[in-house]
Amino acid sequence: MTPDTDRTARPVGGRGLRKRPRQRAGRPVLDPDVVAEQALALLTGSGIETVTMARVARELGVTVRAIYHWVPSRAALLEAATLRAQESLPVPARTGDWRADLRRYRDAMFEWLDTHPGVLDVQLVEGIAAVGPRVLTAHEEGLALFADIGFAPRRARLLYAEYANWVAATYHFHIRPHRRTAGGPDVFEQVVTDTHAAARPDAQPLTAAAGVMTLDDRVESGFEWLLDSIEATLSRPDPDAADVRAHDARP
Repeated sequence: MTPDTDRTARPVGGRGLRKRPRQRAGRPVLDPDVVAEQALALLTGSGIETVTMARVARELGVTVRAIYHWVPSRAALLEAATLRAQESLPVPARTGDWRADLRRYRDAMFEWLDTHPGVLDVQLVEGIAAVGPRVLTAHEEGLALFADIGFAPRRARLLYAEYANWVAATYHFHIRPHRRTAGGPDVFEQVVTDTHAAARPDAQPLTAAAGVMTLDDRVESGFEWLLDSIEATLSRPDPDAADVRAHDARP
């Protein structure tokens, strides 16, 4: 098996699925893929709070004890579900047009998060960071994209982290709530809308003049600022770049 398909292997920094136990007469035979898939189905379909050992056992028609043959804890169950979701994680493409590449990857991540709601909650709510082979591949390609722009590894890492954080935060706090309200305003939009509606030109002239932006406008404007900031950073001195050039120049 390749690292991407061997889900019984212990992931990087992870709790891991246990090795296949010997079959016992009269007991249902489970597969680690089945357990992970059921946990992911609950995570994406019903929410993170429904992903429990008991619920997975009930959905699969087995005992809770049977689930413990495969995963030692709920945290490991959530990690297994996340690692399963990561199998379809997008990987950045590098075409030479970095602004277009970052925009396409943003859209691909938004689409992936749309089809895997709850995955971000594993990290943000439960504090579980699942790092599988696909994440490592995506991270390496992301750093390579920023290196292509002209950044040394350390600054490339910092900028890629800011980019990834922007994508995750924008989705989690704005796009995801927007989806939940069937296209209506999310709580942040509602606060902004109510604030501007309450503003009086004589008392709050700037707030009144600013008006209200649509979600699409805010996302696109914010992303353009992010890209402009990345481009502007190219002109800032980077001591690490000199170290890299010196290292590359050595015979």
